[in-house]
Amino acid sequence: MQVILGVFSLFLLSSCGRIEARIEANDGFQAYQKKDYLSAIAHYEAALKDSPDDFTVIRNLGFAHLSAAREAKSSEETKHHNDEAIQHLFRLAKEYPEDKELSALLVDTWTQADRLGEAALYYHEYVTRLPNDPEAWRVLGQIEVRRGNYPAALETFEKRLALVPNDIQITAGKAILCWEWLRSGGLESNEKAVQIATLGLEAALRADQQDPKHPTALVYAGLLLRQRASHQQDPKESQKDLLEAQKVLERVKARNKGA
Repeated sequence: MQVILGVFSLFLLSSCGRIEARIEANDGFQAYQKKDYLSAIAHYEAALKDSPDDFTVIRNLGFAHLSAAREAKSSEETKHHNDEAIQHLFRLAKEYPEDKELSALLVDTWTQADRLGEAALYYHEYVTRLPNDPEAWRVLGQIEVRRGNYPAALETFEKRLALVPNDIQITAGKAILCWEWLRSGGLESNEKAVQIATLGLEAALRADQQDPKHPTALVYAGLLLRQRASHQQDPKESQKDLLEAQKVLERVKARNKGA
């Protein structure tokens, strides 16, 4: 009987803890709605003590810290809240790597906190362990683009496309990446520039073929043709690219009129 009573008491304590957690979480939500982010953080932290694995509480605590970071009056406060947000969101991202909204938010927070190097290191180690995880390659690509590490970003896009060949978002993103790389002026030779422009052009045309109503694929095809023309060593090839770019522009205009 004593054992049964002991178990029942633990059950009651556990139930009371969950109830208290829900009350604190609700108070945290109300405070967040009123933009009282510091109070929301305090309530969510109290809820977390009674319900330490609650996905929603951890996520909302991360959101509250992000909002507090935007409202902070000093760089120290901003850093503190960003670091706290990363801690909580990163914990969730490791448990739920397929959550695209969560991973995108985490990348944004890493960017704001100027901790993209740390983010890149984590995901490089992750894809080394799990090379067949397409979502990890997608996130790593986002991080490398933010870092301006175009060669690494292009490599991650290729890895993602090898796993998910019909991912039009990554295909179009590859075209944009190549264009941004060319515009950055970081390529060592005209020959390399032509190579990158060609890679981007092929991706843009493939995205347009996959979705003829894609809002930007054909536009970037024209832009990449112009970039390639500016790096061609043969004047005839340069003129050929410019003429083709003009044809692409006319197609874009015709498509926009038809829309």
